Amino acid sequence: MICGHGGGDLRCPANSKQGNGLEIYSQFLERVAKFQELQELPASIKFSEEHDADIFLKNHAKWHKSCHLKFAPSKLTRLQSKRLLVGESPNEHHQQRRSKRRRLSGSFDKRGCIFCSEVSGTLHNCSTMELDHDIRRMATELQDTELLARISGGDLVAIEAKYHFNCLSALKSKFRSAQRSMRSCTTSQEDHLIEVEAFARLISHIEEHIVNGIFVFKLSELHKVYTDLLLEFGINMDVHKTRLKLKILNHFIGNCQEQLCDGKSITLVFNQGLKDMLKEAVDFRDFEAEALTMIKLVKVLRKEMMEYKSFEFTGSFSHDCQTSAVPNTLKIFFSLLLNGSSTRSKHSHDTQASLTIAQLVYFNTKYNTSSVSLRHSKAREPPLPVFVGLHTHTLVRSRKMVDTLYKLGISISYDRVLQIENSLATAVCDRFKKDNLVCPANLRNGLVTVGALDNIDYNPSATTAQGSFHGTSISVFQLPKSDCTGIVRDPIVIDGAPLKEFSLPDEYTTVPAVSCKTDKLSVSQLAYDDKSASLLEGAKVEEEKWVKHSIELLSKNILVKGDYLSWAAYHASLDTNALDYPALIALLPLFHEKAATLSMVKHGMDVLKSITAHLNPGQIPIMAFDQPLFALAKFVQWSWPESYGEKHFIAMFGGLHIEMALWNTIGDLLESSGWTSALCEADVASSGVADSFLKASHLTKTRHAHQVTALALLNYKKKHGNTIALHPTVISPLRLGRIE
Repeated sequence: MICGHGGGDLRCPANSKQGNGLEIYSQFLERVAKFQELQELPASIKFSEEHDADIFLKNHAKWHKSCHLKFAPSKLTRLQSKRLLVGESPNEHHQQRRSKRRRLSGSFDKRGCIFCSEVSGTLHNCSTMELDHDIRRMATELQDTELLARISGGDLVAIEAKYHFNCLSALKSKFRSAQRSMRSCTTSQEDHLIEVEAFARLISHIEEHIVNGIFVFKLSELHKVYTDLLLEFGINMDVHKTRLKLKILNHFIGNCQEQLCDGKSITLVFNQGLKDMLKEAVDFRDFEAEALTMIKLVKVLRKEMMEYKSFEFTGSFSHDCQTSAVPNTLKIFFSLLLNGSSTRSKHSHDTQASLTIAQLVYFNTKYNTSSVSLRHSKAREPPLPVFVGLHTHTLVRSRKMVDTLYKLGISISYDRVLQIENSLATAVCDRFKKDNLVCPANLRNGLVTVGALDNIDYNPSATTAQGSFHGTSISVFQLPKSDCTGIVRDPIVIDGAPLKEFSLPDEYTTVPAVSCKTDKLSVSQLAYDDKSASLLEGAKVEEEKWVKHSIELLSKNILVKGDYLSWAAYHASLDTNALDYPALIALLPLFHEKAATLSMVKHGMDVLKSITAHLNPGQIPIMAFDQPLFALAKFVQWSWPESYGEKHFIAMFGGLHIEMALWNTIGDLLESSGWTSALCEADVASSGVADSFLKASHLTKTRHAHQVTALALLNYKKKHGNTIALHPTVISPLRLGRIE
């Protein structure tokens, strides 16, 4: 909030243990106001006068410790005391400072010190170019315009500049303090590592061009290469060209010179002998030096890995869990190893390949190098081996497979997998009991919720299978959209507490018995109004548009891209409102009870009713069934109309069953009409396949056969006029085909 930078050691008074965050913000703003009255702000501030302590507290404003110390009460007290002793107003003091700066920025006595302009005292001559280089570098970094103006007449050796030893020491101390403050406040450790990697790639870029015979580089071009590398890694910052130039000159010290081209642009000229030196460095291998370098690199990486606080699995994987699970130095090392150090390799160090290798190395690193046992610490357990172990066990349920991956160093152990699964099951059951409701955590609040109930049969064919399962499953679906994504609920979180027994709530697992007399049912009257009729007429109009479109395409000899003849392709081309988000699907715990019973269907409707009321209050529950279960659901609605009637609960066919029932009905109407014989004679289908169209044994083929028949008859009618009478049963499949 003070300097505007996000890196470094940020501290938030709102999180103070004493709970006096508002008081701390208020006192800070009072001191800022007093500094402004004295016209002596210690540093520029990045917030306006409209911001008050309440806004800072609400937004948890943070500051660097070094920035906050600039506005310390002791500094304000000393400044006020100094003003009282001198007896001058803030405006007078400001004018005196301006006049002093004007005097210092002009010419100075060359007989005096270049820092303080004093002639007295022991003066030393600037006799080396290294000293000239250091003073100019420090003055540039500190933006000391007064000193830069004094030494602008030429190099310090030529102008016979003099200095006090204490003044030079004070400049060096000020420079070191500014460097420490800059590193701690403006650059985080991760950003600093990225800057180092970008500079290393820039040096590699220069060396590659030198080997190819290019010795002259424009500073502006090198500056652009460096900033592009930083942008590639996600850092958008202003890079000082002079500082970059000094870093390059320091790296190639003695082999690079700075020249001014055309009086405007700065160029860096490298010695031609550097080409031979670089080639010799590549061709000649100093094995001893390489071994020492590798040992030093290994020590640095191991230290980073041992001190790094790794990922801890708490029940879910965040989107950036892999990136933050391993040290940045390890990611940069493997990125350079895989992609090279050239600027032509446009790869971030967060690619999946480098992240995978870095996680496996971090996972298999031993703290005690003398140990030969295969043990992994929970403190160094990145997301990848946890995911591999859990995913493999979920897919194949094989201990042998998990143990094999564990021995290869790719997965966590089988015992660790069971421990995590038991912890997850315990946490899930605790959440269900706390909510007094079985509702998976991935479902969201505020979305339309639809359920489906069906029987589930699992007959494993594997020789190692130990049993089978026949019961009932309930699935819950939600469809988020771009304008309504729902409210994400709190995720399931596991802790390190000892494992305990877990169980589902009795309200869910217990299926109460019910009785229903089918001879005393009262069937509710079907609600059908003019609005429903208008929707059907609109659907017919849309189908007639497809017919007209397809008939026109049938007259073309060659179809080109964009000519959609089939029904599905035509309507897909019109559907521009594609789903922005995938559907949310949750499978509830399975039931051992048979699905085709009145009690199980009624209990499933109760379960969905409670879930819908919890996630989307006010919505009428909607549940889909297949044909036998749908009949039982209607018995439930007719037996208990006050709770499950059509006005309180919607029981419907699934999309597949609706279309199959319609095609079956159309097949009954077309039976013995000669339709199947016509299909056989036209070589559209064989006799057996054509007969299966009457019963809709294969849904896709049946739909296609009806569409082909309708288009063929309508095309014949277009060519020959009303010479044939189209029975309504020929057109009806076309109009009903889109109902799904």
